[in-house]
Amino acid sequence: NKRDTYDGMNKAVIDKKAGRYDNIGALTIEYSGNNTKSEGEGFAMLNVPNAYAEGDRITVTLPAGQTWLALSISSKMGESLIYCPNGTFTYTFGKYLENSYPSSVDTAKDTHYVNNVIFARIPRADEINNTRNLAQNVYDLKSGTGGFPHVTSVGDHDNYAFAGRCAIDGFSSNTDGHTKFPNQSWGPDQTPEDNEITVDFGREVTLERLEIIIRYDTTNNHDTYFKKAVVTFSDGSTQELEMVNTADVQCFELGAKKTTKMTLSGFEVADTAKWAAISEIRAIGE
Repeated sequence: NKRDTYDGMNKAVIDKKAGRYDNIGALTIEYSGNNTKSEGEGFAMLNVPNAYAEGDRITVTLPAGQTWLALSISSKMGESLIYCPNGTFTYTFGKYLENSYPSSVDTAKDTHYVNNVIFARIPRADEINNTRNLAQNVYDLKSGTGGFPHVTSVGDHDNYAFAGRCAIDGFSSNTDGHTKFPNQSWGPDQTPEDNEITVDFGREVTLERLEIIIRYDTTNNHDTYFKKAVVTFSDGSTQELEMVNTADVQCFELGAKKTTKMTLSGFEVADTAKWAAISEIRAIGE
């Protein structure tokens, strides 16, 4: 992630010199932690001379008419492509930084960064339109940010490391624990008939394949798995999913399904005395 982030910064500078951002308008980053601001034509970088803290707010305002944002607020979290239909993205750091963020952000660890860089740019059309994981957004929040993809979920267990956003954050480690980064997951309560998780894309997309990585924490015989689930699309159509107990990616072909969102529900667990969870949901399409 760190190398990719700096490569992205370098590419933005090259694009700027090549004139790609000419007349695109000003992109603005604001950070509430020390009331700083940065603005640039098509992309901007803001140096934050302190560690992030609960309640800190980052606001990115796109140029008029622009709806796509490529954002990194930590090189260890990486960059996400975010659809912002209203042209504004707002991210507020919540509780439990130690549970679902890298050590570079977790102030409880001696390895956290005391300086950070926020990098935002307008992505290229080929990046947006490529076949890719349309569900991934490491900067999603339960409360919403003004950006998509966005997760809503029912049945989250009471810990930020089990929130719905953990299933689309791009971190798929699933075999070494279950309560802290990088093993965060969507970990619902043990009432599978009530649990559901929805990925809202904010626009119509075409999905070729759904990929699911279940949590596979065998420490002290902790985890079970979801044997079955149902995925429901925005037009009301459904598809049944049958899963097996494996740490590997499980793939389900969707056949160029057009939808604005998808909901996983109707979970059936193999052993109701144990915990079942999803480490990552990927929606492959364009």
